[in-house]
Amino acid sequence: MIVPYGTANTRPLTITGVVVPTDTPVLLFILYNINMIRNYLVVPKTLSKYRNIQTEYNGIKYMSKKEAEYAMQLDWQRKAKDPKEKVTHVEVQVPFQIVLNGIKICKYLADFKVQYADGREEIIDVKGVRTDVYRLKKKLVEAQYGIKIIEV
Repeated sequence: MIVPYGTANTRPLTITGVVVPTDTPVLLFILYNINMIRNYLVVPKTLSKYRNIQTEYNGIKYMSKKEAEYAMQLDWQRKAKDPKEKVTHVEVQVPFQIVLNGIKICKYLADFKVQYADGREEIIDVKGVRTDVYRLKKKLVEAQYGIKIIEV
């Protein structure tokens, strides 16, 4: 039961485990705490077109939460014992220039370039939405560089 401010009841009021002094108006206390909670929420001011949220992991900013989670998985694979699974080196946001007849067409950014203990190298792209532009750039990079891009 919330007792209105200024009543004869002098018992302290408790809202979600926080004691409200009896001389504090309850409405001001609630508004203050709502503003405190807003400061701790990580909500972007404007959502991106595909609703990805930039996330930071190990001091590196990733374009999406899914990308950061994959980076975490690669860190775990560094501790693997099997050479087929053990990651030795990771590069983030690797650029590939697409050039045709000496003319620069565009640039493709792969999310990860991963090297394994057995000498294998993989280009990995963490995808949420496969757009037409992405599909075209992927095909151009695979044709020009002779590599296979793995989608996760």
